[in-house]
Amino acid sequence: MKVHLLYPIGLIALAGLLIPLIIHLWKLKQGKTLQIGSIALLGASSPFTSRSYQITDWLLLFLRMLLIALLAFFLAEPYFFKKNTGNGLQKGWVLTEKAYFPILYKTEKKSLDSLLLAGYELHDFGLGFQKMSLNDTVPVSSGIDTSSFRKAAKLSYPALLNELNARIEPDFPVYLYADHRLQHLEGDLPQVDYRLIWKEIKGTDTLATWRNTFANKTFEASSSPTLTSFKRLDDPREESVIKVLIYETEHPEDVKYLKAAIQAIAQETKRKIELIAFNDNISSDLSFDVGFWISTKPVSKAFFNHMSDTGRLFNYAGEKLSMTNSWLEPGNAGNNEAMGLRKRMTSANYPGTQIWTDGFGTPLLTLAKENKLTHYRFYSRMNPGWTDLVWNAQFVPLMMPVLLGNAETDHGFGFEISPADQRISAVPVAQYSRQSKVYLPAGAKTKPGSRTIENAAMEPGDSGNAAELSVSSQKEQPLQKVLWLIALLVFTLERIISYRLKSSISHG
Repeated sequence: MKVHLLYPIGLIALAGLLIPLIIHLWKLKQGKTLQIGSIALLGASSPFTSRSYQITDWLLLFLRMLLIALLAFFLAEPYFFKKNTGNGLQKGWVLTEKAYFPILYKTEKKSLDSLLLAGYELHDFGLGFQKMSLNDTVPVSSGIDTSSFRKAAKLSYPALLNELNARIEPDFPVYLYADHRLQHLEGDLPQVDYRLIWKEIKGTDTLATWRNTFANKTFEASSSPTLTSFKRLDDPREESVIKVLIYETEHPEDVKYLKAAIQAIAQETKRKIELIAFNDNISSDLSFDVGFWISTKPVSKAFFNHMSDTGRLFNYAGEKLSMTNSWLEPGNAGNNEAMGLRKRMTSANYPGTQIWTDGFGTPLLTLAKENKLTHYRFYSRMNPGWTDLVWNAQFVPLMMPVLLGNAETDHGFGFEISPADQRISAVPVAQYSRQSKVYLPAGAKTKPGSRTIENAAMEPGDSGNAAELSVSSQKEQPLQKVLWLIALLVFTLERIISYRLKSSISHG
């Protein structure tokens, strides 16, 4: 039985154990007054108290400290994996995504039936690995469209395999029916201790197409198991030049990184971008689409006057410098590399909607609509001494909405993460031998020191003792109810002892 804590930070509450200990040590005793007739004419002395640093009520102290410890563990939410040992009939698990199972059973009926008859247990290849049954499936017609299943939430196979490693015993046999598509194999496959046999599911259709927009352009993607290509559908008409005005006097190093990002965006989107440095010699009739006020001073009236009514303004903001040890949260989905944050500016209020935050949820970039103008306020600096933003690959994509506008960027390119992407991993994987073999798909990346990687599959009845192991799986059991019951009993006992102690003192 393995006990785990869902929120280990809750154990900080154990520091509260010092409270009852200090109370029991710092015990004040009121002095008793004894009346003696021979000294009745003398002046009355002031009452006094005495201190005792000796613990006398050990049982009461223990109960109070136990009550605080139970509260701390309740906040940490402990749970354990209970080992379930069966009667020897269950030989292993069969894993597959529940949405795909009706189609899978039609194509792999013979192998699945043989596994289930041999004692294997059917489970969903998803969070929780819920047990499934053949009675829960609905027969499907041969003409079903598998594209509907691609709209389901994308599952991370490495994360699921890693979670499974904590739920079942080493060398426990698991048959996994899943595809080898790249969108499911992001990241490195973890080291596993169970015996995994990966049976590839091949889609019925090998070519998929979809459309998307990027930088105000329409593209069509065509995806096959080996390649995903794109072509532009709309006319490549001449697009207007984006005019950018930059105030660059105070922070030339910051401006250097900003200009590099603008040039990268221009190269990526094939848009013409014209950069102008702000000074007093700019023609008064020029109007700019984007303005970058890279300064701690308030934006000057002359700079505002050169902005288009429907333009976008980006400026440094904040009143007070704050040193921090945090990171920048851009607010977009996905597992991206953390961007360190060492300095930031704080403000009494942060007007507009927060776009980026720090690790504590405090706004770093806000967006506000002021008449028709889109106003971005940045509460840090484009300087490596302040943040790692300019060194991160996300810097250019994150600046696109400011430079091009949200309507044109459409939240990113979006092709590579499409659920309809048919590409299959084809990178060869080196074999690392170990006592127990594990079978994973060809093309999956593995971390150094992982189990055996082979592009093979075992059929029921293959030689080897893994298929003859007895049942040994684990079930997650929360402990909150048990902690509540124990805490109630301890609290009741503490109150009874405390009441009796007070009663004995008052009648003493």
